[in-house]
Amino acid sequence: AAPVLPSGGNASAAVVLSGSGPAPGTAFTCGTGVARLEFRSNGCREERGFRFAFLADAREGSCGDGVRQPNEECDVGSGGGPGSGCDHCVVETGFVCTVVPNSGDSCTATCGDGVQASSEECDDGNQVAGDGCSASCTCEHTPCSISIGPSQDLVSILATISAGSTISLASGAYDHPAKHRHLVVKNSNIKVVGAGNSSAGTVFCSGLMSSLRVASTSLSFQNLSFANTLRIFVADSGGLELASVGLDSVYIEGNHAAIMLRDLVVKRKADVDHGVHLVGDNSSVSVTRVVVHDEQDGHRMILQGNNSTFSLKDTRVQAVDTAGHCVVMFGSSSRVSIDSCDVLTCWANFNNAGFLPEGGGLRFQGPKLQVRLKDTNVMDCGADKAGSAMYMDSYHGRFTMEGGVMSG
Repeated sequence: AAPVLPSGGNASAAVVLSGSGPAPGTAFTCGTGVARLEFRSNGCREERGFRFAFLADAREGSCGDGVRQPNEECDVGSGGGPGSGCDHCVVETGFVCTVVPNSGDSCTATCGDGVQASSEECDDGNQVAGDGCSASCTCEHTPCSISIGPSQDLVSILATISAGSTISLASGAYDHPAKHRHLVVKNSNIKVVGAGNSSAGTVFCSGLMSSLRVASTSLSFQNLSFANTLRIFVADSGGLELASVGLDSVYIEGNHAAIMLRDLVVKRKADVDHGVHLVGDNSSVSVTRVVVHDEQDGHRMILQGNNSTFSLKDTRVQAVDTAGHCVVMFGSSSRVSIDSCDVLTCWANFNNAGFLPEGGGLRFQGPKLQVRLKDTNVMDCGADKAGSAMYMDSYHGRFTMEGGVMSG
């Protein structure tokens, strides 16, 4: 719901929110005479990234005349707009604007606030040299590579850092425990490299943060762990890599995307309906050296997409005394290759209420699927004779198997 504006409220006092809101530019009708409210977010955690800001009264037409009025946060004159520091007479995140007598406001980027803006090459949240980003916010290496610790604002840095940069993380937890839920990464070829492995060292998303939108051609997370259930949405033609990463469970969706998972450990303990769920049309999905160790009922790995290629290699999918398929494929005209993998103990047994959930080793369903198994073992996946090692229902589909063992 839109906030209720106090009658005669001061336009320079922003109403602070800490959650999601409407899209930028959403129009509101209110009785205060204020022309428009704009939801502004720089992708940062905590309150400062989310706010409704009062804008100048359109009836006065004063915004852009170079004279700051009481209902304006700034006014740089005709040179205002996105990237100037003063957009529609509201100070942009990462800038400070000061009044200049007989002239429009002067807006400059704030080096050390963790938000890269204007001419800053980097901003790692401090003004300390030797960590990859200098005291004057210039890169100390080419391409830019910065090192930060848990006290710095990773979410804000990641949202604004330049294309081609690498962020190296010291050990610790990088997340506000109760605020941030969503993050959008727009710049391309960004690497986030932790200081540990899939189970220890650097922990990301330890609080409520659960959604990541990748609007870039390449984003890579390496050598860290995600402590919560993670949902990732990859833009068309985007790219995502998760390497040496630990997860509870993960959902990744992207059309015309390139998705690569390698050296992952997924131990689903949360009561969600999947361990790994990969969705995409016209996409390329590669899963290499991944371990899915599941302790909940439900499908362990779901592959879903049309006209896509799914490749599993050197991967183990295993359940622990719980019901559901190990690997399920839903889609049309997709190719699935499972090479040198182990699919183990994914049962379909009766529970205490006598309900028979679906289960078994492999399930492929949809028209024109091409499935190839090579040197893959599917074993002990049919407890109580309720599930099969493999089930395939594909009109004009094709299945081949070379080597390996398949038993119920």
